[in-house]
Amino acid sequence: MNDRLDDLRALIAKGKYKKALPLLKKFNQKSQQLSYESLEMEAGCLFFEGQYRLSRIKTQQALRLATLPEQKIACLGNMAKASEKAGDKKDALQCLCELVKQDPGGQYLEPRLVALQLAYQLQEWEIIKQIGPSLVKFTAFATPSLLIMAQAAISQGESTLALKHLDTIARQIRMNEQHIIKPDEVISLFTCYKALSAYTAMEELLEKLKPAFEQSDWFRLLVHGLSAESTGVSSSSATTAEKIGNGQPPIIRGNNAGAIKALTSLSRTMLQLGARFHSALVFEVDGDDICVKLSQSEAIGGIGMDIPLKCLPVLSDYRFYLSSEYNLNFSLSKHPLNEAAKPIMQCLVELYNACNKLVSWRKSYPLFSLTGIRPVFDKLLQARCDAEYYQACYADSADAIDEQVLISSFFNSRILQLDSGLIRNSGGKPKHSTELVFIPMIELINHKMGAPGFLLDRSRLCIQTKYEPGAEGDELFVQYNLDDPVVTLLRYGFFDASVSWIYTVPLVLNTTTGLTLVVHNQVKQAGSNVVPEHLRDIPEHYPAILVREGSDVYLSKLVIPGKSQINALPRVIAEVLKSVDVEHNFQNTEILNAEVEYLMSQLLDANQQYWQDLDVCIKQQQTSSNRIPEATFEILSKLCEFCSDHLASYVANSGYAR
Repeated sequence: MNDRLDDLRALIAKGKYKKALPLLKKFNQKSQQLSYESLEMEAGCLFFEGQYRLSRIKTQQALRLATLPEQKIACLGNMAKASEKAGDKKDALQCLCELVKQDPGGQYLEPRLVALQLAYQLQEWEIIKQIGPSLVKFTAFATPSLLIMAQAAISQGESTLALKHLDTIARQIRMNEQHIIKPDEVISLFTCYKALSAYTAMEELLEKLKPAFEQSDWFRLLVHGLSAESTGVSSSSATTAEKIGNGQPPIIRGNNAGAIKALTSLSRTMLQLGARFHSALVFEVDGDDICVKLSQSEAIGGIGMDIPLKCLPVLSDYRFYLSSEYNLNFSLSKHPLNEAAKPIMQCLVELYNACNKLVSWRKSYPLFSLTGIRPVFDKLLQARCDAEYYQACYADSADAIDEQVLISSFFNSRILQLDSGLIRNSGGKPKHSTELVFIPMIELINHKMGAPGFLLDRSRLCIQTKYEPGAEGDELFVQYNLDDPVVTLLRYGFFDASVSWIYTVPLVLNTTTGLTLVVHNQVKQAGSNVVPEHLRDIPEHYPAILVREGSDVYLSKLVIPGKSQINALPRVIAEVLKSVDVEHNFQNTEILNAEVEYLMSQLLDANQQYWQDLDVCIKQQQTSSNRIPEATFEILSKLCEFCSDHLASYVANSGYAR
């Protein structure tokens, strides 16, 4: 057994995480007694393979077996990294705060700084006050810590305290300690001074910095921004006007001439209709794939694209069809809602064809990969209440895949729903309450949970994307949605392990009082007028539709949350029971809590059973002559493992034993 573990250590030392991962899983599954080291090794491989949520779960299991203080601290640090990568900043901060408690001597400084940064992003001011002072005495951490403490003080209106922190940094500079100051920190320092109108301090510091840095690009930009401020134009506004408002096309480069030509035409056509692109963006084409990156380092984030709604082709304006080579073609309807966007639609079609998008979608979309495999297809769709919508994707063979189903499923992965009022204000005359639109250029930004989302400016009738600070070559991301892994798989065709929650599968729950709860999993968030006031902290967990008809109660969804919102599900179930309790059966708190526990047990059992059954179904299929394609099999296996582990983690942390 130890020899086997040594072999796995050697694989990991060589960076062969993908090869080591299945071997470690098998090792841990067969091991009669799990060990801290083997679990930590599996968690590390999961992390390097981008499976951050699973990595966090495995690391937590390793933490329970950790005996040494340094092992516990390492686990908490790794859990924080995995949660932050997965977009769950609250959980990451909780892990780091626990790490600080385990390190009373203050030996681990880097995690404290990360905790400060997360606390500022989450507006956890008390945590900043607790952790910040312990870092100030260390030279390498003093400036970033003081900056965060100053920014937090400004946010709380404590200007005197903020100035105290800023002046400490300025004093270090005046004492010729520039070696501890970085350009981005200097920019942040001036940003804070400007927020406090501390112009005298700014002028004095500029004079001190000038001899050492006046030839530096960042210093010249800083001086230029402050000059704009003195003439009544804020430096951020000047930068926006200069970089987004100049009407120049974005940088486009790569190795696919057809895609570059289509992208260039697309961006220039959109510019004519008022679109704007930040000069720091570069659209990079690699074969049939396109991503968006930073062409230069950016210390401060901002608006990446500003796209008027008139640039967005309306799906219902066109009839689409395919050539024999799966190239896309279209014709315009007689009464289009946005005829001005027809040239943009033409460019989009040329781009899709240049990148062979319909061909690759036909090969890679998981439901199309299950042609002729009806048992797995049907079992997978049992996870969704809208399964009927996806039934059209089934075919007995690849040649039998319907052309319009292929086109529709592809478009479904890259369109946005807008209400008719916005279409009407843009000049159209919609007949429906909502319309589906394409989002050209924006759709090329890849998805990542926790990244900025799209910004819909209703007053200016435009959609914007944001970019975060980063180095040259960093890829930009956008969060497409708040969907769980099943919805993401069915809509976008990929598996996303970064979410911290899952929908329950459709099910029926029975109360001890004779009520039947029919639970769906509709992708619809409850409006602010629907969510009870005491649940406003978890609006995304509350069902948008809750109706009682006789003894039947219909819920549009229930969500099984992650660790940071562990009590959300029982709170929602309790509120559901109280809101439909016309018989007054649940006025007693003890009776209500017992009923919630009873329903939770049914819910968790049903969900765990479903994912176990799906896992068995796909593995059995691999023993037949009609095997699932390897890529799809791997995706479905990861999906089952992720959801099963999520449920196991929820049970362990919530106390609702199955």
